[in-house]
Amino acid sequence: MKLFRDLKLEHAVICSAGHIRIVDYGLGRLLKTPDEVCHTFCGTYTYMAPEVKFINLKNKIFSYL
Repeated sequence: MKLFRDLKLEHAVICSAGHIRIVDYGLGRLLKTPDEVCHTFCGTYTYMAPEVKFINLKNKIFSYL
């Protein structure tokens, strides 16, 4: 299973068959199991959702599955 951690419009293109393709895997991660989770923040801050930007990690635990 692949996890794309910097997914944004600039990293998607349309191929000649009309399908959307992801072109930048620089921050991607290959998960070993479907239950595996990531605990790191990476990617483009401008595109990050507000609820992710302002998480208080000292008091709460989140899962974005």
